[in-house]
Amino acid sequence: MKNYRANDENLVQEATRLAYETSNAQIKLHSLKALKGVQVPVASTILHFLQPDSFPIFDIHVRKSLKKAERWDRDLNDATDKAYLEYVALMRELSKHLSVSLRKLDKALWAYDKWDKEASCAP
Repeated sequence: MKNYRANDENLVQEATRLAYETSNAQIKLHSLKALKGVQVPVASTILHFLQPDSFPIFDIHVRKSLKKAERWDRDLNDATDKAYLEYVALMRELSKHLSVSLRKLDKALWAYDKWDKEASCAP
Protein backbone atom coordinates (compact mmCIF):
# COMPACT_ATOMS: atom_id res chain seq x y z
CA MET A 1 0.00 0.00 0.00
CA LYS A 2 2.89 2.35 0.77
CA ASN A 3 4.24 2.13 -2.79
CA TYR A 4 0.75 2.26 -4.26
CA ARG A 5 -0.02 5.49 -2.40
CA ALA A 6 3.34 6.98 -3.39
CA ASN A 7 2.44 6.84 -7.09
CA ASP A 8 0.79 9.86 -8.62
CA GLU A 9 -2.65 8.96 -10.00
CA ASN A 10 -1.86 10.52 -13.39
CA LEU A 11 1.37 8.51 -13.64
CA VAL A 12 -0.51 5.29 -12.88
CA GLN A 13 -3.08 6.08 -15.57
CA GLU A 14 -0.47 7.05 -18.17
CA ALA A 15 1.81 4.08 -17.45
CA THR A 16 -1.02 1.57 -17.67
CA ARG A 17 -2.50 3.26 -20.74
CA LEU A 18 0.88 3.13 -22.50
CA ALA A 19 1.37 -0.50 -21.45
CA TYR A 20 -2.03 -1.37 -22.89
CA GLU A 21 -1.73 0.58 -26.14
CA THR A 22 1.84 -0.01 -27.31
CA SER A 23 2.64 -3.16 -29.21
CA ASN A 24 6.27 -3.35 -28.02
CA ALA A 25 6.61 -5.71 -25.04
CA GLN A 26 9.75 -4.02 -23.75
CA ILE A 27 8.07 -0.60 -23.74
CA LYS A 28 5.05 -2.13 -21.97
CA LEU A 29 7.38 -3.44 -19.27
CA HIS A 30 9.33 -0.21 -18.91
CA SER A 31 6.22 1.94 -18.68
CA LEU A 32 4.90 -0.13 -15.76
CA LYS A 33 8.29 -0.20 -14.03
CA ALA A 34 8.14 3.60 -13.91
CA LEU A 35 5.68 3.12 -11.04
CA LYS A 36 7.09 3.01 -7.54
CA GLY A 37 7.28 -0.55 -6.22
CA VAL A 38 6.77 -2.19 -9.61
CA GLN A 39 9.47 -4.52 -10.90
CA VAL A 40 9.25 -7.30 -13.47
CA PRO A 41 7.11 -9.78 -11.46
CA VAL A 42 4.45 -7.18 -10.63
CA ALA A 43 4.63 -5.62 -14.10
CA SER A 44 4.09 -9.07 -15.62
CA THR A 45 0.99 -9.55 -13.49
CA ILE A 46 -0.41 -6.19 -14.58
CA LEU A 47 0.35 -7.04 -18.22
CA HIS A 48 -1.37 -10.39 -17.84
CA PHE A 49 -4.56 -8.78 -16.57
CA LEU A 50 -4.40 -6.10 -19.27
CA GLN A 51 -3.83 -8.65 -22.05
CA PRO A 52 -4.25 -12.24 -20.76
CA ASP A 53 -3.99 -13.80 -24.22
CA SER A 54 -0.56 -12.25 -24.79
CA PHE A 55 1.26 -12.07 -21.46
CA PRO A 56 1.86 -14.76 -18.84
CA ILE A 57 2.59 -14.01 -15.18
CA PHE A 58 6.33 -14.29 -14.42
CA ASP A 59 5.92 -16.78 -11.60
CA ILE A 60 8.74 -18.59 -9.77
CA HIS A 61 6.72 -21.83 -9.55
CA VAL A 62 6.19 -21.87 -13.30
CA ARG A 63 9.89 -21.22 -13.90
CA LYS A 64 10.72 -24.13 -11.55
CA SER A 65 8.49 -26.44 -13.60
CA LEU A 66 10.06 -25.20 -16.82
CA LYS A 67 13.52 -25.76 -15.34
CA LYS A 68 12.60 -29.34 -14.34
CA ALA A 69 11.47 -29.89 -17.94
CA GLU A 70 14.80 -28.41 -19.13
CA ARG A 71 12.99 -25.60 -20.95
CA TRP A 72 14.33 -22.79 -18.71
CA ASP A 73 18.08 -22.48 -18.31
CA ARG A 74 18.29 -19.15 -16.55
CA ASP A 75 18.74 -18.82 -12.81
CA LEU A 76 15.33 -19.12 -11.12
CA ASN A 77 15.80 -15.75 -9.42
CA ASP A 78 16.66 -13.91 -12.64
CA ALA A 79 13.90 -11.32 -12.82
CA THR A 80 15.47 -9.05 -15.40
CA ASP A 81 13.61 -7.55 -18.33
CA LYS A 82 15.54 -9.84 -20.69
CA ALA A 83 14.60 -12.94 -18.68
CA TYR A 84 10.93 -11.96 -18.72
CA LEU A 85 10.91 -11.29 -22.46
CA GLU A 86 12.50 -14.73 -23.06
CA TYR A 87 9.90 -16.24 -20.72
CA VAL A 88 7.06 -14.61 -22.67
CA ALA A 89 8.43 -16.03 -25.93
CA LEU A 90 8.82 -19.50 -24.42
CA MET A 91 5.36 -19.51 -22.86
CA ARG A 92 3.76 -18.31 -26.10
CA GLU A 93 5.58 -21.04 -28.03
CA LEU A 94 4.47 -23.73 -25.57
CA SER A 95 0.92 -22.39 -25.48
CA LYS A 96 0.68 -22.52 -29.26
CA HIS A 97 2.34 -25.95 -29.50
CA LEU A 98 0.02 -27.42 -26.85
CA SER A 99 -3.07 -25.55 -28.11
CA VAL A 100 -3.88 -24.13 -24.67
CA SER A 101 -4.25 -20.58 -23.41
CA LEU A 102 -1.37 -18.90 -21.65
CA ARG A 103 -3.42 -18.86 -18.46
CA LYS A 104 -4.18 -22.59 -18.63
CA LEU A 105 -0.49 -23.33 -19.28
CA ASP A 106 0.53 -21.03 -16.44
CA LYS A 107 -1.88 -22.71 -14.01
CA ALA A 108 -0.78 -26.21 -15.01
CA LEU A 109 2.92 -25.45 -14.61
CA TRP A 110 2.28 -23.70 -11.29
CA ALA A 111 0.26 -26.65 -10.03
CA TYR A 112 2.93 -29.11 -11.15
CA ASP A 113 5.56 -27.36 -9.05
CA LYS A 114 3.24 -27.32 -6.04
CA TRP A 115 2.30 -31.00 -6.57
CA ASP A 116 5.93 -32.03 -7.08
CA LYS A 117 6.91 -30.40 -3.77
CA GLU A 118 4.11 -32.18 -1.92
CA ALA A 119 4.85 -35.51 -3.62
CA SER A 120 8.52 -35.33 -2.68
CA CYS A 121 7.60 -34.65 0.97
CA ALA A 122 5.26 -37.65 1.24
CA PRO A 123 6.55 -40.60 3.31
